[in-house]
Amino acid sequence: MFTGFVSFCLVSSALIQSAEAAHQIPLIEVEVGKNVTLQCPVTEKDGKFVHWFKQSPGYMIQTVATGSYTKQTLSEEFNNGRFSVSEGQTLYFLSMRNVQKEDEATYFCQYGSAYSQTFNTSVYLAVNGKLCDMFISFYLT
Repeated sequence: MFTGFVSFCLVSSALIQSAEAAHQIPLIEVEVGKNVTLQCPVTEKDGKFVHWFKQSPGYMIQTVATGSYTKQTLSEEFNNGRFSVSEGQTLYFLSMRNVQKEDEATYFCQYGSAYSQTFNTSVYLAVNGKLCDMFISFYLT
């Protein structure tokens, strides 16, 4: 009986420690119709690949853009004139023009070599709009 209690305490302690180690995703708020740019900092670009992903609450993850340090390409669904990708010296950017409520999601930047990829950056994009505008949009569609 004492062994079972010790096992329970050890498992409980491990679960509590792993919960404390979780990282909270940063939040960016933007108004409907505004523009926003997300950043993915990198340390070096030689032979590296970068991917942008979107995950809306309750949905599977979608690939927004993919590419290497020399060229990034938007996925067909996001190649609509509102989304664009670019790069700086040590940053990759995902820009959105005329943000819509359906753009609200967690966005991830994955970065690395052909053999080792890691999620470098994640951010939750919260899209705020006038409640009346959202209801009108809902009823008109």
